[in-house]
Amino acid sequence: MASFRGASAGQDGRFTNKEKKLLRTMSFPEVLDRAVDFKKVKLESLRPWIAKRVTEVLGLEDEVVENLVHNLLEEEEVNPKLVQIQLTPFLAQETPEFIWIAK
Repeated sequence: MASFRGASAGQDGRFTNKEKKLLRTMSFPEVLDRAVDFKKVKLESLRPWIAKRVTEVLGLEDEVVENLVHNLLEEEEVNPKLVQIQLTPFLAQETPEFIWIAK
């Protein structure tokens, strides 16, 4: 019988779920605690707004970020806090404003 030494991926701290850790440590506005039924939202009507906001925040058009936002909103269960975490590498400090303030 073969034996293995060391720790499994579940035991090794380097392989923890980073999103769960960020959800516990980051502060989010209260508005993100409200549930939104995206089945009632026509996502195609949001595409122009998403494109406009991404351009405003980044200062240039970025189809990759626009499509990322659209894909995140198409998921069955949308967690706005996770959306904020996933967009932060692209939108930096502007992410909270992009997520919860409609201009």
